[in-house]
Amino acid sequence: MGNKEYRKRKERLTATAYGQWLSKFMLSHQLKPSQLSTVSGFHPNVILNWRRGHCLPNGYSLVVMVTALSRLTGVERSILFEEMAEALLRS
Repeated sequence: MGNKEYRKRKERLTATAYGQWLSKFMLSHQLKPSQLSTVSGFHPNVILNWRRGHCLPNGYSLVVMVTALSRLTGVERSILFEEMAEALLRS
């Protein structure tokens, strides 16, 4: 497998891991996509693409998402960043 193919494969796995983490977090806190969309400012389809592992948010979007999740649930941002990082690094 070439380097470019390896990077694409790794990116897909990471996107899937992020999507699984986000979906699991939303489910465990009974968050609706519409709530997250309203607080984060991201279109529901963008959030759906992330949850399905179709793509990864960029760095700015990650910060906005974690901030929105924190506001909706009361979980500290530092804890959310740690949980998210662990999920991504396991992929």
